[in-house]
Amino acid sequence: MKRWICALAVLCALALGCCAVADGSATVSVRGIGETVTVTLTMEDGRIASVEAVSDNAEADERGVESLKIVADAMVAKNSVNVDAVSGATGTSNAVIAAATQAWLEIQAEAAAGEGWMQPAPAGDTLYQVALLQSLVQGYYDGIVTVGELKRHGDTGIGTFEGVNGEMIVLDGTVYQAVADGSIAIPSEEETIPFSNVTFFDMDETLALSGVANMAALQEAMNGVVNRLGANCFYMVKIEGVFDSIKVRSEYKQEKPYRPLDVALAEDQTEFDYEDIRGTIVGLYCPDYMGDLNSVGWHFHFINEDRTRGGHVLQVSVGEAEAAFDMTDGFEMTLSRNTVFQSMELAKNVDEAIHRAETATTGIN
Repeated sequence: MKRWICALAVLCALALGCCAVADGSATVSVRGIGETVTVTLTMEDGRIASVEAVSDNAEADERGVESLKIVADAMVAKNSVNVDAVSGATGTSNAVIAAATQAWLEIQAEAAAGEGWMQPAPAGDTLYQVALLQSLVQGYYDGIVTVGELKRHGDTGIGTFEGVNGEMIVLDGTVYQAVADGSIAIPSEEETIPFSNVTFFDMDETLALSGVANMAALQEAMNGVVNRLGANCFYMVKIEGVFDSIKVRSEYKQEKPYRPLDVALAEDQTEFDYEDIRGTIVGLYCPDYMGDLNSVGWHFHFINEDRTRGGHVLQVSVGEAEAAFDMTDGFEMTLSRNTVFQSMELAKNVDEAIHRAETATTGIN
Protein backbone atom coordinates (compact mmCIF):
# COMPACT_ATOMS: atom_id res chain seq x y z
CA MET A 1 0.00 0.00 0.00
CA LYS A 2 1.03 3.59 -0.27
CA ARG A 3 3.43 4.84 2.39
CA TRP A 4 1.78 8.22 2.60
CA ILE A 5 -1.59 9.81 2.12
CA CYS A 6 -2.26 10.87 -1.49
CA ALA A 7 -0.08 13.69 -2.84
CA LEU A 8 -3.24 15.79 -2.86
CA ALA A 9 -3.03 15.86 0.92
CA VAL A 10 0.40 17.47 0.69
CA LEU A 11 -0.94 20.18 -1.60
CA CYS A 12 -3.98 20.79 0.61
CA ALA A 13 -1.87 21.10 3.71
CA LEU A 14 0.44 23.58 2.03
CA ALA A 15 -2.52 25.60 0.77
CA LEU A 16 -4.13 25.67 4.22
CA GLY A 17 -0.92 26.73 5.88
CA CYS A 18 -0.45 23.49 7.84
CA CYS A 19 3.21 23.55 6.85
CA ALA A 20 5.59 25.70 4.82
CA VAL A 21 7.03 24.71 1.48
CA ALA A 22 9.97 22.51 2.44
CA ASP A 23 13.58 22.66 1.36
CA GLY A 24 15.55 19.66 0.16
CA SER A 25 16.59 17.76 -2.92
CA ALA A 26 15.21 14.73 -4.76
CA THR A 27 16.13 12.83 -7.90
CA VAL A 28 13.54 11.05 -10.03
CA SER A 29 13.81 9.17 -13.34
CA VAL A 30 10.91 8.90 -15.79
CA ARG A 31 10.76 6.81 -18.95
CA GLY A 32 9.93 8.87 -22.03
CA ILE A 33 9.81 8.01 -25.74
CA GLY A 34 13.02 6.09 -26.42
CA GLU A 35 14.80 7.62 -23.44
CA THR A 36 14.93 7.86 -19.67
CA VAL A 37 14.99 11.40 -18.29
CA THR A 38 16.48 11.96 -14.83
CA VAL A 39 15.71 15.16 -12.94
CA THR A 40 17.29 16.46 -9.74
CA LEU A 41 15.21 19.23 -8.16
CA THR A 42 16.53 21.33 -5.27
CA MET A 43 14.44 23.58 -3.00
CA GLU A 44 16.06 26.39 -1.00
CA ASP A 45 14.26 29.01 1.12
CA GLY A 46 10.92 27.67 -0.05
CA ARG A 47 11.72 28.16 -3.76
CA ILE A 48 12.98 26.02 -6.61
CA ALA A 49 16.70 26.78 -6.55
CA SER A 50 17.80 24.47 -9.35
CA VAL A 51 16.57 21.81 -11.72
CA GLU A 52 19.02 19.54 -13.50
CA ALA A 53 17.65 17.33 -16.26
CA VAL A 54 19.59 14.75 -18.26
CA SER A 55 18.62 12.12 -20.83
CA ASP A 56 20.24 8.74 -21.45
CA ASN A 57 19.52 9.04 -25.20
CA ALA A 58 22.93 9.57 -26.80
CA GLU A 59 21.26 10.04 -30.19
CA ALA A 60 18.80 12.76 -29.13
CA ASP A 61 18.44 15.56 -31.66
CA GLU A 62 19.49 19.12 -30.89
CA ARG A 63 15.92 20.22 -30.10
CA GLY A 64 15.46 17.39 -27.60
CA VAL A 65 18.70 18.23 -25.79
CA GLU A 66 17.86 21.93 -25.80
CA SER A 67 14.40 21.26 -24.37
CA LEU A 68 15.91 19.75 -21.20
CA LYS A 69 17.50 23.09 -20.32
CA ILE A 70 14.57 25.20 -21.50
CA VAL A 71 12.07 23.35 -19.29
CA ALA A 72 14.44 23.24 -16.31
CA ASP A 73 15.22 26.96 -16.53
CA ALA A 74 11.51 27.78 -16.85
CA MET A 75 10.79 25.93 -13.61
CA VAL A 76 13.39 27.93 -11.72
CA ALA A 77 12.24 31.23 -13.22
CA LYS A 78 8.57 30.51 -12.52
CA ASN A 79 9.22 28.75 -9.20
CA SER A 80 6.83 26.05 -10.36
CA VAL A 81 6.95 22.62 -12.00
CA ASN A 82 3.79 23.57 -13.93
CA VAL A 83 5.43 24.89 -17.10
CA ASP A 84 4.75 24.49 -20.81
CA ALA A 85 6.28 21.76 -22.95
CA VAL A 86 8.71 22.80 -25.70
CA SER A 87 7.23 22.65 -29.20
CA GLY A 88 8.94 19.97 -31.25
CA ALA A 89 10.14 18.12 -28.15
CA THR A 90 6.95 17.42 -26.20
CA GLY A 91 7.97 13.87 -25.29
CA THR A 92 11.20 14.96 -23.61
CA SER A 93 9.52 18.03 -22.09
CA ASN A 94 6.68 16.01 -20.56
CA ALA A 95 9.17 13.54 -19.09
CA VAL A 96 11.05 16.41 -17.42
CA ILE A 97 7.81 17.87 -16.07
CA ALA A 98 6.62 14.48 -14.74
CA ALA A 99 9.95 13.76 -13.03
CA ALA A 100 10.22 17.25 -11.54
CA THR A 101 6.65 17.10 -10.23
CA GLN A 102 7.32 13.78 -8.53
CA ALA A 103 10.59 15.09 -7.07
CA TRP A 104 8.85 18.19 -5.68
CA LEU A 105 6.15 16.05 -4.07
CA GLU A 106 8.74 13.70 -2.57
CA ILE A 107 10.53 16.64 -0.91
CA GLN A 108 7.28 17.97 0.54
CA ALA A 109 6.03 14.54 1.65
CA GLU A 110 9.28 13.70 3.41
CA ALA A 111 9.28 17.01 5.25
CA ALA A 112 5.60 16.72 6.18
CA ALA A 113 6.12 13.22 7.54
CA GLY A 114 8.99 14.47 9.68
CA GLU A 115 6.77 17.19 11.16
CA GLY A 116 4.26 14.57 12.19
CA TRP A 117 1.09 15.87 10.50
CA MET A 118 1.21 13.29 7.73
CA GLN A 119 0.40 9.81 8.94
CA PRO A 120 0.93 6.50 7.17
CA ALA A 121 -1.85 5.94 4.69
CA PRO A 122 -4.66 3.54 5.56
CA ALA A 123 -4.76 0.30 3.62
CA GLY A 124 -5.76 1.22 0.11
CA ASP A 125 -5.81 4.04 -2.39
CA THR A 126 -8.13 5.18 -5.17
CA LEU A 127 -8.94 4.07 -8.70
CA TYR A 128 -10.16 7.07 -10.69
CA GLN A 129 -12.58 6.34 -13.54
CA VAL A 130 -13.80 8.67 -16.29
CA ALA A 131 -17.42 7.78 -17.21
CA LEU A 132 -18.48 4.16 -17.82
CA LEU A 133 -17.28 1.55 -20.26
CA GLN A 134 -20.99 1.10 -20.93
CA SER A 135 -21.30 4.71 -22.13
CA LEU A 136 -18.27 4.26 -24.39
CA VAL A 137 -19.61 1.02 -25.85
CA GLN A 138 -22.93 2.71 -26.63
CA GLY A 139 -21.10 5.41 -28.59
CA TYR A 140 -20.43 8.30 -26.21
CA TYR A 141 -16.97 9.37 -27.43
CA ASP A 142 -16.98 13.05 -26.43
CA GLY A 143 -14.19 14.07 -24.06
CA ILE A 144 -15.06 14.60 -20.39
CA VAL A 145 -11.70 15.44 -18.80
CA THR A 146 -8.39 16.61 -20.26
CA VAL A 147 -5.11 14.73 -20.22
CA GLY A 148 -3.79 17.33 -17.79
CA GLU A 149 -6.69 16.70 -15.40
CA LEU A 150 -6.36 12.93 -15.68
CA LYS A 151 -2.69 13.09 -14.66
CA ARG A 152 -3.72 14.74 -11.41
CA HIS A 153 -5.56 11.53 -10.51
CA GLY A 154 -2.98 8.89 -11.35
CA ASP A 155 0.32 7.95 -12.97
CA THR A 156 -0.62 4.50 -14.28
CA GLY A 157 -3.63 3.28 -16.22
CA ILE A 158 -5.49 2.72 -19.48
CA GLY A 159 -8.24 4.37 -21.54
CA THR A 160 -8.91 6.06 -24.86
CA PHE A 161 -9.23 9.55 -26.36
CA GLU A 162 -12.01 11.69 -27.81
CA GLY A 163 -13.54 10.00 -30.83
CA VAL A 164 -11.88 6.72 -29.75
CA ASN A 165 -8.72 8.09 -31.33
CA GLY A 166 -6.39 5.26 -30.36
CA GLU A 167 -5.56 3.39 -27.17
CA MET A 168 -4.25 5.02 -23.98
CA ILE A 169 -1.37 3.71 -21.90
CA VAL A 170 -0.44 5.70 -18.78
CA LEU A 171 2.93 4.66 -17.40
CA ASP A 172 5.24 6.39 -14.91
CA GLY A 173 3.23 9.60 -15.15
CA THR A 174 3.30 9.89 -18.95
CA VAL A 175 0.17 9.51 -21.08
CA TYR A 176 0.86 7.64 -24.33
CA GLN A 177 -1.47 7.36 -27.33
CA ALA A 178 -1.26 4.26 -29.55
CA VAL A 179 -2.78 5.58 -32.77
CA ALA A 180 -4.30 3.70 -35.71
CA ASP A 181 -0.98 2.83 -37.39
CA GLY A 182 0.28 1.27 -34.16
CA SER A 183 2.78 4.01 -33.42
CA ILE A 184 2.97 6.01 -30.18
CA ALA A 185 2.21 9.71 -29.81
CA ILE A 186 2.23 12.01 -26.80
CA PRO A 187 -1.13 13.81 -26.62
CA SER A 188 -1.36 17.44 -25.57
CA GLU A 189 -2.44 18.36 -22.06
CA GLU A 190 -5.67 19.72 -23.60
CA GLU A 191 -6.61 16.48 -25.41
CA THR A 192 -9.85 15.15 -23.96
CA ILE A 193 -10.84 11.71 -22.71
CA PRO A 194 -14.23 9.92 -22.76
CA PHE A 195 -13.15 6.89 -20.72
CA SER A 196 -10.15 5.95 -18.59
CA ASN A 197 -8.98 4.31 -15.36
CA VAL A 198 -5.88 5.55 -13.53
CA THR A 199 -4.30 5.32 -10.08
CA PHE A 200 -1.08 6.35 -8.40
CA PHE A 201 0.81 3.07 -8.59
CA ASP A 202 2.43 1.65 -5.49
CA MET A 203 3.56 -1.96 -5.61
CA ASP A 204 2.00 -4.38 -3.13
CA GLU A 205 2.95 -7.72 -4.66
CA THR A 206 5.08 -9.20 -7.43
CA LEU A 207 4.81 -12.35 -9.51
CA ALA A 208 7.48 -13.89 -11.75
CA LEU A 209 6.13 -15.09 -15.09
CA SER A 210 7.84 -17.57 -17.41
CA GLY A 211 6.56 -19.44 -20.43
CA VAL A 212 2.96 -18.23 -20.17
CA ALA A 213 1.40 -19.66 -23.31
CA ASN A 214 -1.62 -17.44 -23.97
CA MET A 215 -4.07 -14.85 -22.66
CA ALA A 216 -6.09 -17.40 -20.68
CA ALA A 217 -2.97 -18.65 -18.92
CA LEU A 218 -1.87 -15.10 -18.14
CA GLN A 219 -5.25 -14.24 -16.63
CA GLU A 220 -5.17 -17.46 -14.60
CA ALA A 221 -1.77 -16.51 -13.17
CA MET A 222 -2.98 -12.98 -12.38
CA ASN A 223 -6.14 -14.32 -10.74
CA GLY A 224 -4.05 -16.48 -8.44
CA VAL A 225 -2.66 -13.33 -6.83
CA VAL A 226 -6.05 -11.58 -6.84
CA ASN A 227 -7.80 -14.49 -5.15
CA ARG A 228 -5.10 -14.73 -2.50
CA LEU A 229 -5.09 -11.00 -1.67
CA GLY A 230 -8.82 -10.35 -2.09
CA ALA A 231 -10.98 -10.55 -5.21
CA ASN A 232 -13.28 -7.68 -4.24
CA CYS A 233 -10.63 -4.97 -4.56
CA PHE A 234 -9.32 -3.33 -7.72
CA TYR A 235 -5.84 -4.12 -9.05
CA MET A 236 -3.60 -2.19 -11.40
CA VAL A 237 -0.74 -4.30 -12.73
CA LYS A 238 2.47 -3.59 -14.65
CA ILE A 239 3.93 -6.62 -16.43
CA GLU A 240 7.43 -5.83 -17.64
CA GLY A 241 9.61 -8.20 -19.60
CA VAL A 242 9.93 -10.09 -22.87
CA PHE A 243 6.85 -11.29 -24.72
CA ASP A 244 7.27 -14.20 -27.14
CA SER A 245 4.33 -12.89 -29.14
CA ILE A 246 1.67 -10.26 -28.69
CA LYS A 247 -1.25 -9.07 -30.83
CA VAL A 248 -2.48 -5.54 -30.18
CA ARG A 249 -5.08 -3.33 -31.75
CA SER A 250 -5.82 0.32 -32.21
CA GLU A 251 -8.48 2.08 -34.27
CA TYR A 252 -9.13 5.08 -36.48
CA LYS A 253 -10.69 8.15 -34.92
CA GLN A 254 -14.47 8.20 -35.24
CA GLU A 255 -16.54 11.08 -36.58
CA LYS A 256 -20.08 12.05 -35.60
CA PRO A 257 -22.66 10.63 -35.66
CA TYR A 258 -20.86 8.06 -33.55
CA ARG A 259 -21.58 4.36 -33.99
CA PRO A 260 -21.56 1.84 -31.09
CA LEU A 261 -18.02 0.77 -30.26
CA ASP A 262 -18.28 -2.84 -31.41
CA VAL A 263 -19.70 -1.69 -34.76
CA ALA A 264 -16.98 0.94 -35.21
CA LEU A 265 -14.20 -1.52 -34.36
CA ALA A 266 -15.53 -4.12 -36.79
CA GLU A 267 -14.72 -1.67 -39.60
CA ASP A 268 -11.97 0.60 -38.25
CA GLN A 269 -9.86 -1.63 -36.01
CA THR A 270 -6.21 -2.12 -36.93
CA GLU A 271 -4.14 -5.03 -35.60
CA PHE A 272 -0.43 -5.61 -35.17
CA ASP A 273 1.56 -8.76 -34.35
CA TYR A 274 4.94 -8.61 -32.64
CA GLU A 275 7.37 -11.36 -31.68
CA ASP A 276 10.17 -11.47 -29.11
CA ILE A 277 9.42 -7.91 -28.00
CA ARG A 278 10.34 -6.26 -24.73
CA GLY A 279 7.92 -3.86 -23.10
CA THR A 280 5.24 -3.34 -20.48
CA ILE A 281 1.63 -4.41 -20.20
CA VAL A 282 -0.51 -2.13 -18.04
CA GLY A 283 -3.58 -3.99 -16.82
CA LEU A 284 -6.68 -3.32 -14.77
CA TYR A 285 -8.70 -5.84 -12.77
CA CYS A 286 -12.28 -4.97 -11.80
CA PRO A 287 -14.28 -7.15 -9.37
CA ASP A 288 -17.46 -8.95 -10.42
CA TYR A 289 -19.75 -6.32 -8.90
CA MET A 290 -18.39 -3.70 -11.33
CA GLY A 291 -20.24 -5.23 -14.29
CA ASP A 292 -22.60 -2.25 -14.63
CA LEU A 293 -19.79 0.34 -14.63
CA ASN A 294 -16.87 -1.34 -16.39
CA SER A 295 -15.83 -4.77 -17.63
CA VAL A 296 -15.11 -7.35 -14.95
CA GLY A 297 -11.81 -9.19 -14.82
CA TRP A 298 -8.73 -8.09 -16.71
CA HIS A 299 -8.15 -5.46 -19.41
CA PHE A 300 -4.61 -5.08 -20.81
CA HIS A 301 -2.80 -2.42 -22.88
CA PHE A 302 0.80 -2.72 -24.10
CA ILE A 303 3.68 -0.39 -24.92
CA ASN A 304 7.12 -1.53 -26.05
CA GLU A 305 10.36 -0.63 -24.30
CA ASP A 306 11.27 2.06 -26.84
CA ARG A 307 7.82 3.65 -26.44
CA THR A 308 7.23 3.46 -30.20
CA ARG A 309 4.56 0.72 -30.57
CA GLY A 310 1.54 -0.32 -28.55
CA GLY A 311 -2.18 -0.88 -28.24
CA HIS A 312 -4.99 -2.89 -26.65
CA VAL A 313 -3.87 -6.48 -26.05
CA LEU A 314 -5.87 -9.16 -27.88
CA GLN A 315 -3.49 -12.12 -27.57
CA VAL A 316 -0.21 -12.64 -25.74
CA SER A 317 2.38 -15.22 -24.77
CA VAL A 318 4.97 -14.32 -22.14
CA GLY A 319 8.61 -15.34 -22.26
CA GLU A 320 10.12 -13.93 -19.07
CA ALA A 321 8.49 -11.09 -17.16
CA GLU A 322 7.62 -9.76 -13.73
CA ALA A 323 4.16 -8.55 -12.77
CA ALA A 324 3.86 -5.82 -10.12
CA PHE A 325 0.44 -5.44 -8.46
CA ASP A 326 -1.14 -2.38 -6.84
CA MET A 327 -4.12 -3.46 -4.70
CA THR A 328 -6.65 -0.63 -4.53
CA ASP A 329 -9.76 -0.39 -2.37
CA GLY A 330 -10.97 3.12 -3.18
CA PHE A 331 -13.03 4.14 -6.19
CA GLU A 332 -13.95 7.53 -7.67
CA MET A 333 -15.85 8.21 -10.88
CA THR A 334 -16.50 11.42 -12.82
CA LEU A 335 -19.38 11.80 -15.29
CA SER A 336 -20.51 14.22 -17.99
CA ARG A 337 -23.36 16.71 -17.62
CA ASN A 338 -23.75 16.77 -21.40
CA THR A 339 -27.40 16.31 -22.41
CA VAL A 340 -26.52 13.44 -24.74
CA PHE A 341 -24.77 11.60 -21.93
CA GLN A 342 -27.61 12.32 -19.51
CA SER A 343 -30.16 10.89 -21.96
CA MET A 344 -28.32 7.56 -22.39
CA GLU A 345 -29.82 4.32 -21.08
CA LEU A 346 -26.75 3.32 -19.10
CA ALA A 347 -28.49 0.50 -17.21
CA LYS A 348 -29.03 -1.37 -20.48
CA ASN A 349 -27.18 -4.68 -20.67
CA VAL A 350 -24.39 -4.34 -23.24
CA ASP A 351 -22.25 -7.27 -22.07
CA GLU A 352 -22.15 -8.91 -25.50
CA ALA A 353 -21.10 -5.67 -27.17
CA ILE A 354 -18.38 -5.19 -24.54
CA HIS A 355 -17.10 -8.73 -25.14
CA ARG A 356 -16.93 -8.10 -28.90
CA ALA A 357 -15.19 -4.77 -28.42
CA GLU A 358 -12.66 -6.20 -25.99
CA THR A 359 -11.77 -9.47 -27.74
CA ALA A 360 -12.77 -9.52 -31.43
CA THR A 361 -10.08 -9.64 -34.09
CA THR A 362 -10.55 -8.64 -37.71
CA GLY A 363 -7.47 -10.34 -39.14
CA ILE A 364 -6.59 -7.05 -40.85
CA ASN A 365 -3.02 -5.80 -40.25
